[in-house]
Amino acid sequence: MHVLFAASFILLQTVIFVKMDHNEQESGDKRRNICFLPKQPGPCKGAFPRFYYNKDNRSCEEFIYGGCGGNENNFKSKADCEKRCERPKQ
Repeated sequence: MHVLFAASFILLQTVIFVKMDHNEQESGDKRRNICFLPKQPGPCKGAFPRFYYNKDNRSCEEFIYGGCGGNENNFKSKADCEKRCERPKQ
């Protein structure tokens, strides 16, 4: 009985570990995908300075956000954009 319980516990821990690793990988993929979205100011008429990651220049650049719509490649600060999208210098 104890052996069965121990085996079940080990199997459960393995499944949880594999699932957590898979979620972290998906999160990293989503992070990169956000950074490759195009600049989108949105349809509204506001004028909010924001930053987006320019995949062609490989840098974060300022743009004017209208205040609604757009996409997730939209950061309130250059530091937030760089933290999310720029690769560490090697």
